[in-house]
Amino acid sequence: MSLFHRTRLNIEQKNRMVHPSQSPNFLDPQLEWRRLFAELWGTFLLVVVAAGGGIEVTQSNGAVTLGMAVVAPGLMVMAIIYFM
Repeated sequence: MSLFHRTRLNIEQKNRMVHPSQSPNFLDPQLEWRRLFAELWGTFLLVVVAAGGGIEVTQSNGAVTLGMAVVAPGLMVMAIIYFM
């Protein structure tokens, strides 16, 4: 393969890596608070559900099974992703 073809191939690969569908506001530092808020809120909800699930297993005397407590944080992560 000649140098011209390798250079052209590299340029085509670099052009494919650029994602024009990415939001232009994503790297805006003025909007950093939104990302921080989403991270903090999501972490808070996940910790509350994970800790609350373990507590409910012991407090409910078997009404809430261990399987329910294990699935709850995963469902919370899914809900947070859909919400945000």
